[in-house]
Amino acid sequence: MSLSISSSSSSVSTSSSANVGAQIQRLQQQIKDTQQKLKDLSSSDMDAESKQRMSDLLQAQIQVLQAQMEALQRQQAQQAQDAAARKQAAAQGADAATAQKPASPGRVDVYV
Repeated sequence: MSLSISSSSSSVSTSSSANVGAQIQRLQQQIKDTQQKLKDLSSSDMDAESKQRMSDLLQAQIQVLQAQMEALQRQQAQQAQDAAARKQAAAQGADAATAQKPASPGRVDVYV
């Protein structure tokens, strides 16, 4: 049985939330595929030492993929938080503009 290990690196960059979501899904699939390789390894005809090395490599790859996924999830959460803050700031700006607008033109309020 021949098993191969592929390494993929995903750079975490600012991108749209949908793109981040797609990257997370790809990483989840890669984790699932790597876990399946790990299961298949137990029934391979490799010697014990080779199996152990391959198992260690596959487990390390899973850890790397999980770390990448966590970074993307943090990025996604930050993007959502930023979007909410922008929305709130825009709403407050609209409220402030309405509050400063005179009730009717030519009318002056006098307070004593």
